[in-house]
Amino acid sequence: MTVYRDRAEAGRALADRLTALIGEPGVVVLGLVRGGVPVARVVAERLGVPLDVLVVRKLGMPMAPEVAFGALGPGGVRVLNDTVARQVDSADIAEVQHREQAELDRRERIYRAGRPRWTSPTASPSSSTTDWPPERPPARPSRSPANSVPAASWSPSRSAPSRRTRCSPPTPTR
Repeated sequence: MTVYRDRAEAGRALADRLTALIGEPGVVVLGLVRGGVPVARVVAERLGVPLDVLVVRKLGMPMAPEVAFGALGPGGVRVLNDTVARQVDSADIAEVQHREQAELDRRERIYRAGRPRWTSPTASPSSSTTDWPPERPPARPSRSPANSVPAASWSPSRSAPSRRTRCSPPTPTR
C-alpha cells in the first residue's frame, strides 16, 4: 500500500493508472461523499470525464457511533455487518437507520441536485465498492468499473487520524 501526502496526490497517482480510460465513451468517476470526492475530482479532471458523487451513510452503534454496524446507500441499499449488528436491538437499528436515511436523502438533494440516482444492487458487507448502477448503464457493458479505496491511517497513540492518504490500486469488480 502506498502512502500519499494528500488526496490530490492520491488522485494524480490513481489517474495515472487509469489513463487507458481517456477517450472511452461512458466513463464517469464516482467519488464517495465526503472524503472520496477530492480524489475523484482530480481523477475526473485528468481523464477529462464527468465527476459524480455517491452519497452513503454509516450506521453507527447507538452507544459508540464511530463503530459501524452497517451502511446505507442510495435507492434503499442497506448493508449490515451481521456480526456487529447482532449486538444491537432491532428498535435501535430502526432508529439509527431512520435518522441516517433522512440525512442521506438530505445530502443527495444538496449534492446531486436531481441527477439520476446511482444504486448498488450487489453491495457486499465485506466490500466498499459498487456495481455499475442499473439506472445508468455503461456505454460499454463489457467493461467493469474500476474501484479504488482510499483510507486514512490512525494510530491509537495519536490523538487524531493521520493526514496522509493510503490508497489501494484500482481493481475491476464484477
